[in-house]
Amino acid sequence: MSRKTIYNKNISAPAEITNEEYESVGSGKLQLGDSRRFFLGANEFSIYTEPSIGTKLIEGVDYHLLDLDANLSTLCAKPVFSSLSILKEEYQICKLYFNYRCVLSQLDAKQTNAMQLQIDANKANNESQDAILANHDARITAHVNNSEIHVTAADKSRWDGKANTYLVDNITARDALSGLNINDVVFVKDDGDGKRAGYYYNGAEASVLWEKFSDPDWENVSLEWSAIENVPQVLKDFSDDGTGLKYKGADIGASHDNYYFKTLSQASRDWHGMTTLGSDVYACVNYGDIYKQTGGTGDFVALSQTTRNWRGMTTLGSDVYACVYGGDIYKQTNGTGDFVALSQTSRQWQGMTTLGSDVYACVWNGDIYKQTNGTGDFVALSQTSR
Repeated sequence: MSRKTIYNKNISAPAEITNEEYESVGSGKLQLGDSRRFFLGANEFSIYTEPSIGTKLIEGVDYHLLDLDANLSTLCAKPVFSSLSILKEEYQICKLYFNYRCVLSQLDAKQTNAMQLQIDANKANNESQDAILANHDARITAHVNNSEIHVTAADKSRWDGKANTYLVDNITARDALSGLNINDVVFVKDDGDGKRAGYYYNGAEASVLWEKFSDPDWENVSLEWSAIENVPQVLKDFSDDGTGLKYKGADIGASHDNYYFKTLSQASRDWHGMTTLGSDVYACVNYGDIYKQTGGTGDFVALSQTTRNWRGMTTLGSDVYACVYGGDIYKQTNGTGDFVALSQTSRQWQGMTTLGSDVYACVWNGDIYKQTNGTGDFVALSQTSR
């Protein structure tokens, strides 16, 4: 299979893809396949510098998987992602070979619309050809069965023979063809208007010698945005003059009556969990640091914590909690200092919250845990594994 292959949704037996080659993928987010693919992670995913041999890249060190899909992960009972990024520069510029299982492919609107236009054009063309062929069959049957009309053996042989297909440069070359059988097909590269066309040969005795059945102008179909009808108004409000995306003519981030979220112009990171303590805002980064915006203004500043797979955050009183996927739960006391491990069992911790004086934490494909009154261990609540 190639990168163009589209896979149907298959939860029980995802398609196995081996040694799919990519080269010079860079440092940005990488999507597998020409159409977006959702794939299993963990031990179902691997990358090599040679097909199935060479150096095997390490997750969390050489690359990490992105865009975890919660619904598909639940259905597959395994983590399902739809993109990744290569972390080390030496692997960003070489050939890489991917081995994974694809749960499904997802086409974007442009791909789907283009395919539908082609399908509609082919359908109309086929219906027209069926009608023409039916008409020819009726005329030939009537001619051969008419007891008052006699044909030569040569003519009968031509009618009974299989149709041939020809490709010529222009109408003059078409008319110069000899030895044609009825229903032979001739495709002309230029039928006088600079475009292709297809013709049936009706026979020398027919009133219409050549019958056009195809005049495709698909290559001239305009897919420009201005040619699309009934565009929603909200999409018309967005524009790009080459200096950046704008909303109603103004840079994204400026105030608008119908624009509510304003970009904070922070560095692009794999942000995951957030919480607040008083007027301060905390945010954690997967395979990165924990950041704080003081007083709700200005940049998010790194707190110089050890690089971990930080996922969820919450607060209880003046303490800040953060959990690590595949690790421990950490607490910053009184909103100052380092986040200190609470010596909990290493689990795939995902999200956190508080209720009253209790702290809750959930585990991917596992249970939900509670720490009572903000002290002691997180104890399982015996929920169904999800």
